Amino acid sequence: MGISSRTNPVALDKGMVLSNEPGYYEAGAFGIRIESVIAVRESKVGDGSFLEFEQLTFVPIDKKLVDVSVMSPAECDWLDDYHALIDEKVSPLLNGEPLEWLRLATAPIDRSGLATRCDKKTWPLQDSRQRRSVH
Repeated sequence: MGISSRTNPVALDKGMVLSNEPGYYEAGAFGIRIESVIAVRESKVGDGSFLEFEQLTFVPIDKKLVDVSVMSPAECDWLDDYHALIDEKVSPLLNGEPLEWLRLATAPIDRSGLATRCDKKTWPLQDSRQRRSVH
């Protein structure tokens, strides 16, 4: 089920909590999905009539599953920003080995294999630091 009004007649409203489950599936072969929980909140963008998502789940994405050779710089920035947010929120709650693990898991990704052949025409993505709002 998606959040599109074509598949779901319930409009998003502030305070709603839902799961965000982007995934990729190869028929008869495999699938991978990254799940997180997000909340709908009022955005500070514009006149206040916009909504945006707030991240509620703070778990690192396993970098062993990341292939930077197919990622744009904006996608790498998004992943690093997401991991920095996790470190900011969770590291004050940890110490010792768990903290060491978190710091490794949320360290910036190795960009040595970044798809340098890509330019803005190839990767028409928003800058990862811009807010994405729904109206």
